[in-house]
Amino acid sequence: MIRAIDVAGNISDSVSTDMIRRINSAPIITAITEIIQAYEDVSFTQTIQFTDVDNATVLGDLFTYKLLTTHQYGHVPADTAIFLPDQNVINWTPTQSDTGLYSVRVIIDDNWTFSDTISYQLLMNAVNDTPTVSILLPYTDITMIEDQTSKVKFFLSQYGNDVDNDSTQLSWQVAVLDTSSKPGFPTASLFFGDGTPDVVKQRLIDMFIPKSKDKSHYSIKEDDKIKSNDIVSVEREMLNIHSAKSQANYIEVQLTDTTDVWWAEFKVDSNYYGSNHRVIFFLSDLLGATGQDTILLTITPENDPPRIAAIPRIEIMENQFKKIDFADYVTDVDDTTLIVRVAALTYEDKMSITTTVAGATTVGDSLQYSTSDIGDSVLFTPENLWSDSSLIQISVIDAQNARASKLFVIDILRVPRPNLSLEVIQNNAFTNFFEVIVTDTVSKTDSLFVTVQSQRITLDTVASYTYVGHYSFENPGTYSFYVKAWGVVGDTTITRSLNMALAKAFFDWTGSSPDGNFRVYGKSGAVPFDQSLLIVDSTMFNRYFNDRASYRLGKESSEFDSPVEIVISSVSEEFAIYQRRNGVEWIELPSKSEFGQVIAYTDGMGYFRLGPKTIIVPGETNLHQNYPNPFNPTTTIIYDVGFNEGPYQRVNVAVYNLLGQHVRTLINEQKDIGRYTVRWDGRDKNGVGVSSGIYFIRLMNNVGRIHTKKMMLLR
Repeated sequence: MIRAIDVAGNISDSVSTDMIRRINSAPIITAITEIIQAYEDVSFTQTIQFTDVDNATVLGDLFTYKLLTTHQYGHVPADTAIFLPDQNVINWTPTQSDTGLYSVRVIIDDNWTFSDTISYQLLMNAVNDTPTVSILLPYTDITMIEDQTSKVKFFLSQYGNDVDNDSTQLSWQVAVLDTSSKPGFPTASLFFGDGTPDVVKQRLIDMFIPKSKDKSHYSIKEDDKIKSNDIVSVEREMLNIHSAKSQANYIEVQLTDTTDVWWAEFKVDSNYYGSNHRVIFFLSDLLGATGQDTILLTITPENDPPRIAAIPRIEIMENQFKKIDFADYVTDVDDTTLIVRVAALTYEDKMSITTTVAGATTVGDSLQYSTSDIGDSVLFTPENLWSDSSLIQISVIDAQNARASKLFVIDILRVPRPNLSLEVIQNNAFTNFFEVIVTDTVSKTDSLFVTVQSQRITLDTVASYTYVGHYSFENPGTYSFYVKAWGVVGDTTITRSLNMALAKAFFDWTGSSPDGNFRVYGKSGAVPFDQSLLIVDSTMFNRYFNDRASYRLGKESSEFDSPVEIVISSVSEEFAIYQRRNGVEWIELPSKSEFGQVIAYTDGMGYFRLGPKTIIVPGETNLHQNYPNPFNPTTTIIYDVGFNEGPYQRVNVAVYNLLGQHVRTLINEQKDIGRYTVRWDGRDKNGVGVSSGIYFIRLMNNVGRIHTKKMMLLR
């Protein structure tokens, strides 16, 4: 349209008009050549870039957006991706099931029905989901009783879930917190179920065991289906937190995996209690994603009775005392103050039981006192000079009247008294002068004295606990000794006696032991001169003399000039007298028994005793019939040298013919008492065989006893 305007501003009517028509252009979408990445459960937005020249005109343009998505396996999302209203922005929050590769087609139409389209690929990636834990009643607040023997166990798997993993890919962990402030009790414990990833272990350790804190107060355990504690040790070594304190978990949670089903089991050490312990359960997958829930655990206290450990046998030396602090044996986990009662059940009149603890009193036969600390000792004092064993009972009572008792024994050991040995030795030069030797074989003597016939003699100490005195025995007879020694505890008294026998050179003489059971009879000439012979029994032997002797006569090294008769009392005829020879060998003396005594002859002094009789001792000297008889060419002749004719008889055994002619002497020598045999070979004194016939064998001794037997030789 054309119009004219003058200078005055007047406008004319249209001079000329015409129409120009505009042509619309299609939108152009920017191509997408790469695969677009997105993730499940994460909001996905994408702006589609495009251009349209019509947007530059006055009228502009209008657009509509279309989106087509196709899953590679045909999955159709429940909530698919869409364009935001009137915007070129795609919006989508995919779920776990929407993962995978999609082909996306975008279509943009303008207001004039012109359009453009592009296609590209969208990869929806899977994202690991965190496990969830939600523990429900009745296990959200667990109550146990101190020393409860039954464990609390519940099915743990039912309270955990993971949309990405099944139970075979999950593991449980537990942290026990705020257990107690008592010294020695742990303040945190970690328990790892089988299969716990290392990253989860380290994260929990960092969470509950800060590096700045003393890790010795913490404890870590790993349950490998309750196989062994070896894994616990290996784990601690790897984490470098092994310590003595961490080895005891007073609250322990055992995590057991039985065929992919998890159980939690609480175990509490004895004598432990506490309220509102926080127990955190963690459920972790293989990638370390962890969910958690917290429950409370309370262990209610129960009174424990006192405990008394076994008390060993206690020894007290005689005349001594013993302090016993029963805190070494008594424990009570609940009470710090206890009542103690102590009583002697045997020999209570000989065992004094006292204490210096303030407020101690007597209840019945028991000493009673209250104790709360170490050092409250009890004093046991036995009666002086008394030794035996006393049975003691201790009873302990706590504030709730719970009690415990224990029996033990106190042995009062007798202190050895002096053990005295008394020996009297005859002087070699002066037969009436004797040495008196007293020895304490247990070395306990502090002082002593000796009297002989009530006369005190002077003693010299010649060696350790060995004392020597001298005494002159002028007359034969019995001499009495009295010895008293005082030791550290108590004293010892012994009385002994010895006899002095006067052996005479030209007269018959006799002597006996103090008890009258040993006697000696000597004839004139048995000793070369008059002398005193000491006769003692075994109570006065030297302490080192261990042989089985009963009596000693004189000195063992001395001999008589002629045999003397020894007599020892005995009710049995099966005994003979034995004499020790050469200080070693015991020789049986030919002995006979009559009238309750055993008699023998000896030519030596020394030690004597009784022993079994093995030698045949004939009473009379006798000749037995030869055998065989008749004989050819030899015969055996038995003859006895009888006890009654005395020792060392001169015996002659000879053969005579019928004419009384001497044929041969078989024996002509001194013989001791006993039975003997001799053989005749039928020859005369010249060694020539005699003829057959009757012969006589004759026995004759020095006291005139003669015996004859007839015998026949047949050739």
